Amino acid sequence: MTPEARATLRRFLPWTLGGCALAIAWFVYNVTLPPLYKGRICCDSVGYIAIANEASGLWEIFLGVSNRSFGYPLFLGAHKALVQLLGLGTDWVVLSLVTSLVFHIVAVLFLYAVLVHRLKMNVSPAFLLLALAHPGLVSHAALPLTDSLATSISTAAVAFAMWGYEDGLRPRSTMFLQLAAGALLGADIVIRPTFLMVAAATVPIVWLLLPALHHARRDPEKTRGARLRALGVAVRQFALPVVAGLVLASAMAPRNCFAKYHTACIIDPANSAETKARSIRYGLEMPRVWTTFTPPRDRTGWVSDPFSVEHFSSRCTITEAAALTDLARCYARGAPYLPLHLAKKTIGLYDNFHLNTYAADITRPWHAVLNRSFGWLAFLGFVCSIHHLQAVLRKKRAFEPALVVPMAFVLLYTAISINFHIESRYGLPAVVPAFVMAASTLQSASRRTKLLLLACTVPFVVQTFLWDSAPDASIEFLRLHPV
Repeated sequence: MTPEARATLRRFLPWTLGGCALAIAWFVYNVTLPPLYKGRICCDSVGYIAIANEASGLWEIFLGVSNRSFGYPLFLGAHKALVQLLGLGTDWVVLSLVTSLVFHIVAVLFLYAVLVHRLKMNVSPAFLLLALAHPGLVSHAALPLTDSLATSISTAAVAFAMWGYEDGLRPRSTMFLQLAAGALLGADIVIRPTFLMVAAATVPIVWLLLPALHHARRDPEKTRGARLRALGVAVRQFALPVVAGLVLASAMAPRNCFAKYHTACIIDPANSAETKARSIRYGLEMPRVWTTFTPPRDRTGWVSDPFSVEHFSSRCTITEAAALTDLARCYARGAPYLPLHLAKKTIGLYDNFHLNTYAADITRPWHAVLNRSFGWLAFLGFVCSIHHLQAVLRKKRAFEPALVVPMAFVLLYTAISINFHIESRYGLPAVVPAFVMAASTLQSASRRTKLLLLACTVPFVVQTFLWDSAPDASIEFLRLHPV
């Protein structure tokens, strides 16, 4: 080990151990909650467990097509098969949750190792601790839902993609790293189909256009021939491996679905269309939702926002046959009010204010403050991503292709997600890349820029305060119905 590597290890080891200890403690706290609040009695988690529990083997899960993609049930089924094979007296669902926590820790450590060791970025180790101990990421690792696993895989994909931009790498190494990034994105698609839209938006930008621009800028000729050569390099080293990985990892889902429904799909097309239309309708009516499972049953979190109802949901009809087209027309009809509507939904996306998605009823005020602090930091990363984008476009700073990967992921994931209904867990996949953007930007920004970026997070604080002050807010519900 080189002296530089030993110095890096000494610098990051205390933060790593501290972050892991906090993550494990918070995980144990969440995984020992009553069954209602850890996803064992109702909702999506029960559906995933049922698919894995009722299947006779992994192959049946792999070939199955229903209203849920096979990726996460296959993950659960693998743990069930392992417990049965070894004759363990362990709850295989709990074992899968422990694996999710391990994946979270490994993905975060891998990303920061790439940043510090391979790309030589000056990233504060405090952000390593914060990413490891993020209460929303850890609490959802303790739930049998897709969020934690999908987030860990997307974090690893971002790390592989950033590594591919390391100076001095051989073309073959770059292609291998981008292939790994594409394969992980493909795996995310069969776990959480939402990532199909993220991959479709990210791949042309991050793995084709930006590398082409980077290579063209480095070529002193800057001729048409140089730009064409740069485009060829980008296609060969970045775009093709990613596309190949996506196809390799996600090919079986469309194949199985096509065999059953005779159309290109990942899950049951009828259910997919109905779910998409319903999610868009809810998203036009409210910037976020919260859920309660205890009386009064009419306080279940579907609290409409008067502004969104007046200018969007009351004026629009979203059909299953043309949901996205109807949404575009609705946006055009309410164009003057659209920025405020989408801004509130963006804040809702990063406002992870529950103990976990099923535990609103037992979320104490200190839980909400803790989670919301991390949500504010992720929102700061979103603001830093916008700042970095405009700085690059205005040529105010050197072009950093590696940093464009988390920037593009944060912005594109946010832009796609805010068109649908928002739950407190839906912003989790963008958290770690947002932390990277916040860490890298604040590390190098001037004092004036830092103050400006922090000022841009004031709407987050104001909006969350207004939500908590509303008569139907979850914090108010807890005050009226203490645990």
